[in-house]
Amino acid sequence: MTFAAGWLLLHIFGVLVAFDLLVIVFRKEDTNYRGELILTIACCLVTLVAKSIYIVGGQKETMVVIGKMEYLGKCFGNFCALMFMIRWKNIKIPQWVIHLLLVVNMGFYVMIATVDYHHLYYKDYWLAPSKANLNGYTLEISPAPMYYVYMAFLLAEIMTTIGIIISSYCSQRSMPNKGKIHFLMIAAMLSPMLLLSLRILKILKGDDPTPLGILLSCIFMSIAVVKYGLFDPVKNAKNYIIDNLKEAVIVTDADHRFLFLNSMADKIITSINKEQGYSTDDKIYAFIQGSQDFLTGKTGIIRWKKRY
Repeated sequence: MTFAAGWLLLHIFGVLVAFDLLVIVFRKEDTNYRGELILTIACCLVTLVAKSIYIVGGQKETMVVIGKMEYLGKCFGNFCALMFMIRWKNIKIPQWVIHLLLVVNMGFYVMIATVDYHHLYYKDYWLAPSKANLNGYTLEISPAPMYYVYMAFLLAEIMTTIGIIISSYCSQRSMPNKGKIHFLMIAAMLSPMLLLSLRILKILKGDDPTPLGILLSCIFMSIAVVKYGLFDPVKNAKNYIIDNLKEAVIVTDADHRFLFLNSMADKIITSINKEQGYSTDDKIYAFIQGSQDFLTGKTGIIRWKKRY
């Protein structure tokens, strides 16, 4: 019972880590790969939540349903991680390849979700004594051929993702903390893969350790995002482009207070302050909006453009 309680607390901790990482990434600068990473973390969260419920235990039928929910995260987590790496590396692949991979993953999940009606994935499953579940029992399985086919497919997806990461590291692509970010991403992919491989080879027996690998993946990705700035190069590039525009970029709130000024806008606003004597944002905003001379360039904007 003590081991089961500790096992449950570890997976609840994983739920909190995954949820925290999800919020952090969601609040990061939008990129063409952020959506795929959010989906990957969401799949990890589903798996860890389902695993936590599974550890609490229940009747055989209940645990089968929870297991199917856990598989929902596993089935699509690797696919989303692969899509994230493809977008992050900016690899151009035909859409039909992506659609085919998605259909294959969906097909495998449908097969798993309907194990009650066939013996393609499991020959049989039953409740067996376990110290890792609070009720003292876990589901033991007798794998069918399609089980090994799907495990091989998952490992192939993970290995492809790792190959892309290694390719990115070996490329001429320059980025801050390049070595550390790539190491953490490889560690994030290897953690569940190693535990899954040990389970397939029956070296690790008993409770499925793959969600523990997913927890480690979330920790490694949290370090890559928070400490080493996985998304920061995009933000810095955007800021550099905006700051070096020859046009003024001004962002205000509903009360016309300035929230952001790029370099050109800052110079113009400073000049208006000095020459017109306005000291508050709303007065400067009213001047810009209401001065026909400023808008048409008869006395204002042309002079500022030439000056700067």
